[in-house]
Amino acid sequence: MIFKKRKARNLLLIFGVGSASSILASTIVYHSINDNTNSNRFSILNLSKPNFISKNNLDLSNLDPSITDINIKELEKVKPQEKPKPEINQAPIVLPKQEIEKEIKKEPTPAPKDPEIKKEEPAVVNPPVETIAEEPKDNSAIAIVDYGNVKVRIHVTPVPPRKDNPNDILKQIANRKPYISELAPDIQYVEVTEELKAQNRKFAQQALGKSILDGAFEAFRTPPIHWNEENFARYYESSPSNIYYFDKILEKFKNLLDNGDKVVEFLTDEGKKLYPELKKIKNEKIKRLRIISYIDITKFVLTSDKLEGELSQGYVIKPDNDNIYITEDGKLDSYSRTPLINGSVERLIKDNSELRTFDYNSYYGRTGKSVEEGTYPGWTKTDVTKNPEYAKYKIGDNDGIKFELIKRDVPDPKKRNQGIILTIDAENEAGYAKTLELINQLKADKKEITSYRIINIGRNNANQSFINIFKALPDKIPQLELFFETHNTTSLIALEDKEIDELSLYTTGNSNAGGWSINPWALKKTAWVNMIDYNVSFDYKPGLRVATRLGFDDIAFEDSDFDGKDFSRINNGLRMVYWVRNNERVFQGGLGAGLKPDRNEGENSYPVGLDLSRVTKIKSLRNLIFSDIEKPSNKPRKLVRLVLYNDSETFEIDADELNNANFGVIDTGPFSRSKISFRNGNQTRKIKITSKNGVTKLNSSGLDNLQKLITLARDNFGPETEFKVPNTDKELFEQLEKLGKKVIQVDPNEKAEFEFS
Repeated sequence: MIFKKRKARNLLLIFGVGSASSILASTIVYHSINDNTNSNRFSILNLSKPNFISKNNLDLSNLDPSITDINIKELEKVKPQEKPKPEINQAPIVLPKQEIEKEIKKEPTPAPKDPEIKKEEPAVVNPPVETIAEEPKDNSAIAIVDYGNVKVRIHVTPVPPRKDNPNDILKQIANRKPYISELAPDIQYVEVTEELKAQNRKFAQQALGKSILDGAFEAFRTPPIHWNEENFARYYESSPSNIYYFDKILEKFKNLLDNGDKVVEFLTDEGKKLYPELKKIKNEKIKRLRIISYIDITKFVLTSDKLEGELSQGYVIKPDNDNIYITEDGKLDSYSRTPLINGSVERLIKDNSELRTFDYNSYYGRTGKSVEEGTYPGWTKTDVTKNPEYAKYKIGDNDGIKFELIKRDVPDPKKRNQGIILTIDAENEAGYAKTLELINQLKADKKEITSYRIINIGRNNANQSFINIFKALPDKIPQLELFFETHNTTSLIALEDKEIDELSLYTTGNSNAGGWSINPWALKKTAWVNMIDYNVSFDYKPGLRVATRLGFDDIAFEDSDFDGKDFSRINNGLRMVYWVRNNERVFQGGLGAGLKPDRNEGENSYPVGLDLSRVTKIKSLRNLIFSDIEKPSNKPRKLVRLVLYNDSETFEIDADELNNANFGVIDTGPFSRSKISFRNGNQTRKIKITSKNGVTKLNSSGLDNLQKLITLARDNFGPETEFKVPNTDKELFEQLEKLGKKVIQVDPNEKAEFEFS
């Protein structure tokens, strides 16, 4: 890897540790690790000299070749200028062959800059010699990527290192082990050659061919002699999978088939002869499917202008692209493209190989079965519960507790090669009763447990207490895996001061259901939350228990997080989620990262729900901060869900609170389904408004906040909602009456449900 300019030093740091990735069949999650293919091999090419100081008196005798010229001493006297040192060649880095395709989120891409010619000071020589022009230079390094059989030159810029704000470090809301999400450099532009265009067309054609199963269309092309339109229709409708597949193919050719007889150019000779008869078929879908059965896909030799234009941005088609379609003029196009340098793949490989306790070199997550069994590719487990070392803890056969020794199949002297996994089944009452004592005994004996796995939490009892068990865990834990069977995750707050290197949160229930929330302070000292493993519950039959990882689109706080006056702990928790650690997948809600997760947090997704139902002293969003106070350029956050505490029929709030309720943070756009709800569900039916701090009526903001409260808490309030006002608050009473509200006056000495100073 040779760098073009000193700015590429960072790129060396990022790409200097290359890894060979596995090429796996689509039906196997992972089978073979460390497959050294060259599908996406790239290297950095340096077209300039190793020394950059424009002086001739540099002492280079004791230097190693480098991309910088920092701290080079000058010689006392200067002799003729030294010749450039030879270029440095390093082995190219291998990127995974099978890329993760994704919809392109476009940002304006700068046009390639004109090469900047560096003017050199004229050297005085005698006699004059012919000057050889240097190759034009710009401010980018050159990455060489293998795309098929073509070596592609990509002008790239290293991603600047992510730096935590000192204030955030002081508040302990930054990750104790800073997480880096962006590993690939920024692509400035790609040098588009005819060879690159041809390879892109070839792969697009191959991708189209793979999506069309010739056997499926044989019945449309060479049907039994007696078949009529009704037979073809029955074949098309014979199963849901048939309908799904053929509709997908129809969509691929829709634009072309809508364009009159343009399709004839792409038919086989037989198809051209039959075309006049095929056009007469009345059933539109059958007609089109029969025409498609005679299409010769080798005649689609051009890609759309859009695809060719995106080559310069670094987006290409891979042979496994399932989103290929044909334009109206018969060109290959696609709804998705793959980046030549895929940062998503690099991140997944890095997380699996460097952050997992029992690591493996692949970008695949573990399957639901592997998660449930606690297995990892390249590792083997052995039950050692009855071994003398652990027999002293008197674990019974029916306690649901076991110790396992896990070993790496091929030892690596630079990494962990074995560990002890302790699995505890919380559904087992006998084992659950022994858990706290067992953890304390292990700590007293200084037994190192590499991984604690607690399964079936809350399965027997939704309110099963685990806070004391979590508190008893060691202060430093390499891996902790927790399986929750109910939405009650409040016990996680006990992990706040535990230094956990890897935390995995799973369920065998519905991980996609709403209501999963987490208190960000529970993750204060957790370095990495595993968000790679299996997370799709819809692939299995209803009722089948499959272990899937949890994702959190709601954040929550405890009553202990707010004393009635100081909002700093809640605001710091919000800041941790929304900005400081928002480059981590666990804090990106349902939609994931933006294009530059480490640098532009404002474009990342984030949890859109806020659960304050356990915070008894908070009545609104007053004094809560949803903007980035350290980096105002980031877009403020909006809420879609808000849950407030209430335990009676009447929700009580004072006028001063309503005037500053900050409900404008809740998204009320035309397509939003934002909602306010209460801890006691729809039992809250009335609103009581009182005066406080000398505020005896609602201002314009208060009226707006009140309307939002009524509108968004639609399961609780409506046009007929009854308002209560103390009979001493005449201004409030008259104001609400004029608004057409149903208002009743109550005794001011009536015991207030909540009153905080």
